[in-house]
Amino acid sequence: MPINVLILTGANNHDWQATTPVIKQIFEGNARFAVADVITDPAKCDSATFAKCDVVVSNWSAYPAMTGHQWGVAAEKAFVDFIKSGHGFVAIHAASATSQDWPELQQLLGLTWGLDKTAHGAYHTLKVTVEDHDHPITKGMPDFWITDELWHNMVCLSGQSIHTLCKAWSEPEFSGTGKFEPVLVPTQLGTGRGLNIVLGHDAAAMRNLAWQTLLLRGTEWAATGQVTLPIPEHWPDSSAEAVVTGVDPDAAIKAVLDSKFGQDRQALFVVEQLVNASTAHDHEAAIAARRQLAAELAAALEACRTPQAKSFLCKQLAMIGGPDEVKNLATLLGQEDTADMARFALERIPGEGASLALRSAMSKLSGKPAVGVINSVGNRAEPQAVKELIPLLSNSDPPIVEAAAAALGKIGSPEAAHALSAILPKVATPIRASVADACLRCADKLAAGNKDAAEKIYRLFDTETELEGPRLAARAGRVALKR
Repeated sequence: MPINVLILTGANNHDWQATTPVIKQIFEGNARFAVADVITDPAKCDSATFAKCDVVVSNWSAYPAMTGHQWGVAAEKAFVDFIKSGHGFVAIHAASATSQDWPELQQLLGLTWGLDKTAHGAYHTLKVTVEDHDHPITKGMPDFWITDELWHNMVCLSGQSIHTLCKAWSEPEFSGTGKFEPVLVPTQLGTGRGLNIVLGHDAAAMRNLAWQTLLLRGTEWAATGQVTLPIPEHWPDSSAEAVVTGVDPDAAIKAVLDSKFGQDRQALFVVEQLVNASTAHDHEAAIAARRQLAAELAAALEACRTPQAKSFLCKQLAMIGGPDEVKNLATLLGQEDTADMARFALERIPGEGASLALRSAMSKLSGKPAVGVINSVGNRAEPQAVKELIPLLSNSDPPIVEAAAAALGKIGSPEAAHALSAILPKVATPIRASVADACLRCADKLAAGNKDAAEKIYRLFDTETELEGPRLAARAGRVALKR
């Protein structure tokens, strides 16, 4: 049988018209619950009203009227009898800032808004720390992040001892207290159970999966004293995941298509956080979502209206791009204003597809874009690139020769070493130091498994006409071989 939930709403100093449908949807989306009714005037409740449910979830507050018994005597008595008989009550955020002259409700709330003491800092992204790992609600629950309004210096009017299940640091940077504040407090009245969820300022905060988990597990506990609902696998355990809760990726990506240097970075920040959040988990659903986001970023490259926007999206694809995004990135390698970030992304994408795209571009490009691509090939240090790099050692453009030599040095294979050794005597003075450095790097790499080959390279520099730096480096390499 499902747990029947009665939702109280209809008055609140927060936007109850927006939040109540979200609360209702959360319960209706879980088979453990059924929404028995949504009441917009608690004064109309009686024993028959409460008989339809197992737990009352309140999104109602009379604030700023903190006293006055707005429910009326009959509804208050029916509610108290209902709770004391073993049922549950859950208060959400501002629902605790009310009815301070009603002792039984204050017993159930545990904490309330102190008119001369309680306040809150700026709405911001914050970390929630689980304090009690043994309580049924929070057992097995990791810490999490949420973007919300954090209350501080709440007061207890009932004189009871407050048991904190979760807490959050109130940042002075956001006008906080510089101390931990309770955000989840369980209580008891008779044999009934209460729960005060201090978080949940608006619909955006309520879309946070961890907040929804607190609501569902907390409501189950309040109704039954037990918790059977699992903690979701996809958990917002990073600030990025909290920032992008409820964000539409398509709209976020469209917002950066016209971006330029010097403009406000908020739109860029949102996309960055979408990418960061997509890397937080590696279960099947998270991997699928990450691939989908990468595909959307790659598709948006063609729609970008500024080079800065293209470079920004390339940077994001460097984090989450895969083989399917190679083609979109490769088209930007020949454009000088986007080539650097395109190859930056391709360097980091594993697999033969990215390697082929970079190696293919080496022979087609010239000037600065070609040098950049060759550097990327070298950074990947794949031996299969040696065959395509060797012809570039004879290029008429000195920077390309230097880049090709450096790439061969990073690869450090016997074939690379042979090519560099052969070209070294023919290289003109202006770039000889670069080629010499590449040769020595090859020798250093070969030294671990082929000392003879390394020795042969080091001896190339054993002449008085050789530049002093390479000659001394080669001598040190030869000494190391004998150890």
